[in-house]
Amino acid sequence: MSTSVSEQGRELIAAWTEIERGVAEWVLKLADFDASGLWKEDGHATCASWLVDRCQIARSTAFEKLKVAHELTRRNVVRTAFLDGLPYSKVRLLVRLVGVDAERDELFVHHAEHDSIRVLEQRVDTWNEYHDQDRKPSSLDDHYGIRRQRGFGGGLGKVVIEAPDDMLDRMFAVVDAYGDYLWRNQPESAMQTRPQAVDNSDGELRRAPGAQRLDWLFDLLEERALADPRAIDPYKATVGVTIQYEDLINASGPGLSSQGTWLTGEAVRRLACDAGIHRICSFHHHLVHEGGWTAAWNASTGVTRLEGPKGQILETTTTFRRAA
Repeated sequence: MSTSVSEQGRELIAAWTEIERGVAEWVLKLADFDASGLWKEDGHATCASWLVDRCQIARSTAFEKLKVAHELTRRNVVRTAFLDGLPYSKVRLLVRLVGVDAERDELFVHHAEHDSIRVLEQRVDTWNEYHDQDRKPSSLDDHYGIRRQRGFGGGLGKVVIEAPDDMLDRMFAVVDAYGDYLWRNQPESAMQTRPQAVDNSDGELRRAPGAQRLDWLFDLLEERALADPRAIDPYKATVGVTIQYEDLINASGPGLSSQGTWLTGEAVRRLACDAGIHRICSFHHHLVHEGGWTAAWNASTGVTRLEGPKGQILETTTTFRRAA
């Protein structure tokens, strides 16, 4: 790495080097902390939640740090390079490499020491693409699945499904067949007049094709989930939302789902139409009744405060969101 010709520049570089060294030590300790489960003592259900609360970092950043930390426990070459000063911004790219051994890791570490971030990212992406092309179809199972991604804002999220084409064809065939049944037998169920509806030439309001398919897919999922309680536990299939009671009643604020997603006030009230209401989430309900914790809510500040048997303190609030 080149150095600055000015004294102030050299000081900044030296300070940044110290910061990177501290980040390396912190990340490497994180995997052990997560595995130990000690974050539970502070009243959190996951290590990611603990990081968000105690270290004041974004949830997406918390998940990234945990992923890197655990990957480094298996990638000794990258781990050593990290301790020797390889920046975190490059380490987080190297742990994305798939199908590499120690020898390949050494090659990529060498590249990382000389490449810019942009070039290294291109090199990693290119390797992963070629690696996927060389694998047999049966070995691509680890890429199949469904995952949630950052949405478009305004209360809209995004779900990505990656699966073989024949499996996707089956899914669309079933969904479209169900939609065809609704159109023929229950037109009032198939024709929705929600905000996404479009005015057709015949004057009827119908959902856009993609939105219609999504409605039908959810109908099928919920119908299967509720058809036989012995097959699917309705309680486990329930979405929990935490919201201040006044916000729910006054339609003035958002809520936090059990999946860790902030839902708009309108979305929460839509769910609450046929939902039950409880005064504290299940995890912290257990802490209060069986873990020796106490809970108190300050109506003037909107802060919920939980105190543990060892002096632990956990505070949450959504007041700032109402003001936003």
